[in-house]
This record gives sequence, structure tokens and C-alpha cells, in this order.
Amino acid sequence: MTASGPAEQGYAVVIPTLGRPTLAAAVLSTITQHPRPQEIVVVVDGTDPAVVPDYLMEFPEMRVLATGGRRGPSAARMMGVAVCRAPLVAFLDDDDEWLPGKMAAQLELFTALRAHTPYPVVSCRAYLTYHGRVTSQIGPMEPLSDGETLLDYMFARRHVMPQGFKLGSSSLLAPRALLEAEPWDERLHLHEDWEWLVRVSRRDDVHVAMHPAALISYTKSGGGHASRPRGAWRVSVEFAERIGLGARNRGDFLLSAAGNSITLRDRAESVRAATSVWRTAEAGTAAWLVFLLRLTLPDPMLRAAVPLVRTVRTAVCLGRPRAGLARRLVTSNWRGSPLPERSGQRNRDAAEKATHSTNSVLKIEEIPQSSHLITTLVVLISGILP
Repeated sequence: MTASGPAEQGYAVVIPTLGRPTLAAAVLSTITQHPRPQEIVVVVDGTDPAVVPDYLMEFPEMRVLATGGRRGPSAARMMGVAVCRAPLVAFLDDDDEWLPGKMAAQLELFTALRAHTPYPVVSCRAYLTYHGRVTSQIGPMEPLSDGETLLDYMFARRHVMPQGFKLGSSSLLAPRALLEAEPWDERLHLHEDWEWLVRVSRRDDVHVAMHPAALISYTKSGGGHASRPRGAWRVSVEFAERIGLGARNRGDFLLSAAGNSITLRDRAESVRAATSVWRTAEAGTAAWLVFLLRLTLPDPMLRAAVPLVRTVRTAVCLGRPRAGLARRLVTSNWRGSPLPERSGQRNRDAAEKATHSTNSVLKIEEIPQSSHLITTLVVLISGILP
């Protein structure tokens, strides 16, 4: 690497695809970045590169490869990395999109970290998209903080609310040299991004960090590599053993995986999975509560409860001091970016006043109309968990 540093030398983006119609939007979201990618490598996990629309080939940065068969997402990504020449590589799934300013923000953070560690790996948060509709829901709820272990952050369940997204591949920016030294495991077709992150985070020359803003749009539904096949819980068990999760993290993670079996209408497997967790791990209260709710309540009711829980947890203090919450709320706007200095200072002054009142309570201004059962459930959940 030259004295100018890798961030100044440019970056490549690798997009594995099965030819979904959302590919074009994904590619276009990278073209509009500033700085623009030096290379855009689309890897078709199949035999026909013609699934890539012809008009995308008009961009000089574009290059299309094909794996020759269904080799899986890790193999497709590493095939793309192998042809990249830029010192940095960012990943994007074909059903996700980067938001404007994504790469500028991550490159700035990468440059700052590069002064202290040879191989920074930078992630970010995401706006969640359901069935083609972008929501205001951000995942994960809280960014990775300095001093927090990666395993605790990724696998311990602290909230009843769904995280939705956490350190997924579409958020990752990493040095190409690190990817060549520590390639993604091509045998894995599930949790492959997390396995890679855990593995590289254990190196002394790697620092995994997260930009606190939501910089991508992440799709929560769809087929292909984003899908979760039946029997995935058993794959999750092997994954937990492989990376050496402790009893609490293992229990929370596997109970979440058991809940996914419920979503796939495989309740018998989910009950077997939960029984195994009860016998062999130590899942926490939040993880068990979420699993039981998913097991016993209809999906429409749960979907209706999610926005209500978010409203109540934000609006209700339940007698606890809210100084820390006040500071978090006023230092950034709803998009996660810093507030303008003038309004930000006014809000910070207000937060300081709230800090001195240990009994500050945020009142409920408005709760959307819903059934009494759902509202009662929401308030109960909000009161049980911190």
C-alpha cells in the first residue's frame, strides 16, 4: 500500500446474484456513491451471465462473472474478490441497496481506524425493507460500541424487539488483503458472513467497527441466498459449536433460530429445538419470552405488536431515570446522522436539564389504535424488559 492509504486508492464492490430483478437497483445504488466505486463485480451464482441486464454493462466499472453452478454465496463473493484490484472491497447482496453517502461515511471511519490497526472492518446499520416497502425501522436497535465484545453484541438477546439486521454482508467494508488472507468459508451457505466476522475479529491486527448511521436498505424477505431453508436450526447448532459460543450466547442465538422455524411453519422442529436449548444452554429471559410469543400468537398479531412496542418503549419511562435515553435521542436525528449544530445544541441543553431530574418520565403522547389484547401485551413486554 502506498503512503496515501487504501481509502484514497479506491474500493471495489462485489455483488453475488441469482439474477433477481432487484439486481439493477442494487448496482445503481453503488454507482451514485461518492466516491464512486473503482470496480463493480457482479458474480452470477449459476451458468448464465446473461441474467444481468444489458444496460448495466454500459458502466465502465462493471464486470460480470459466473460460478458455473450453484456454489453458494461465499464462493461467489470470493470469486469476485479474486479479480478485484482495489485495496478495499465492499459487499452488497442483490436484493439490498446502499443509501446515498454510505461509502463516504464508511471510508471516513475506515481511515480513522487505519491509524491504529492494520485491518479495520467497517459495518453500519440498516433501514429494513419488507416485501419491497422501506420502513423507518432501523436494525440493529443499537450500534456496536467500543469495548463491547463482538460475540456478546451479535448473539446475546437484550431486547424483546426484533433486531432485524446485524452486521450483514451488505454492510461490510474490508481490506482486500485481509479477505485474501482470511477468505469466506465456501462450505457455508448460512451464517457465512458472521462466521467470517467472528474469525477475523480474533486476530490481533483486526478491528471490527460499526458506523452508527443506517446507511443501507436491507430486505427482510425474498428467495435465493437471503432465504432460510427448513432444517436451518441444525445448521445453526453446528455454527454455534464451530465458533465456540458460550452458554448464554449459544442459548439466545439458538432460541432465536428455533423461532425462525416457527416462521417457516415448522413448529415441531421449533419445539424440539427449544427443548434442546433448555437442556444444553442458558438462554436469557428476553430470548425465552420472544420464542414463547412467536410460538403461541398468530403472526398478524405479532406484526401488529411490533410498532406498538417501539412506541411504548420510546415513550414510557416506567419510573426509571431517562437521562441516558435523552442524550441518545438528541445527538442524532431519526436517520442516525448528527443534528445541525444550532438545533443540536438546544436539544443537548434540554437533555442536560433532564439529566438532573432522576424521576424524569416521558409521557405517552399517542398510541395507535389497536385491540386491547395487543396493547396490554405491548405494555407488559415493555415493563418486563429494560
